[in-house]
Amino acid sequence: MENLVKRDLVIDNLRFILICIIVLNHFNYNLDLSPFIYSKTLLYNEIPTPALGLISGLLFFNSNLNFEIISKKIIRRIRSLLLPFVLWSFILLFIYNISHVMFFNLNLNSELLTVNEFSRFNLINYLLILLSPQNSLWYLQNLTFIMPFTYGLYFLLRKKLFLFFFLIIIFLFHYKLNIFFSVRFLPFFLLGAYLSFNNYSVLKIKMHIFPLFTLLITSFLVNNTYSYDSFLLIIFHLINVYIFYVLLYNFVEKTKYDFIAKLSGYSFFIYLTHIIINSFIIKSYIMFFGDFLLTTKFSFIIINLIFFIISISISVMMAKLLETRFKNLYSILVGKRNFNHS
Repeated sequence: MENLVKRDLVIDNLRFILICIIVLNHFNYNLDLSPFIYSKTLLYNEIPTPALGLISGLLFFNSNLNFEIISKKIIRRIRSLLLPFVLWSFILLFIYNISHVMFFNLNLNSELLTVNEFSRFNLINYLLILLSPQNSLWYLQNLTFIMPFTYGLYFLLRKKLFLFFFLIIIFLFHYKLNIFFSVRFLPFFLLGAYLSFNNYSVLKIKMHIFPLFTLLITSFLVNNTYSYDSFLLIIFHLINVYIFYVLLYNFVEKTKYDFIAKLSGYSFFIYLTHIIINSFIIKSYIMFFGDFLLTTKFSFIIINLIFFIISISISVMMAKLLETRFKNLYSILVGKRNFNHS
């Protein structure tokens, strides 16, 4: 069996798929498209972000970890996570304020982006936005701010105190106590850390692709049948997300679609830009077409699938253009990541 912490093409392709689901989620869960109710369709699912948190924990921790290695990893992540988070939060806030002025002058009662409740562009508000749970890049925020705590997590793992700490965290979420880190991130990052540190490996499923896909979709849809607002449901959610991860890992490993491998290097850029691109697509559509094709569930799903394809296409084209013409700028925007898109 293959070790969970190994960074390979399967993981990269898997993360691309998860980020694509997140992009689709943000179309389906959009108050501008459906202003009176949140529109949860069959296409909407909250499983991808927890799965990304699980993968992040798996990739950061391993049995050979020590304080020196943790320090080196944190330094690398300042470049690859903190820099893009600070930079793109600024970009989102800048575009928000520009759009605020434009829409106000056009007498439109809407905004292009909703970063959070702060609309005045100044340093104090910018710093508050970085710390706000409503930050549009909240997952990147959580992943960045967890890094200094990895020293303590490593100590707990080494001293066999981790499971006790893990249960305390679950109880805190159960009683809805104010923890900076999201319930959709922290438990899953911790689970990934525990599995990786103890050398648990991805379960290889010897099954034909079609029954495997059926199980994968079942795990995906099961997530829509419950809300994880109690201790037992959080535990159940953890188990379901892990099962989904294992099934998706096996499915991606068996299928090996070349186009996903070519696009997977742009996953992070897609995540960073999709909020802006999605907002432009949605606002442009509403301005020109109003609620056309948005009044029934079926048409709503179809139009969102079209929006999704357009959004991913625009993001990839932007990434390729920047990577080709403005390589240094692109490198800064994605945290100096080096990808091979061949």
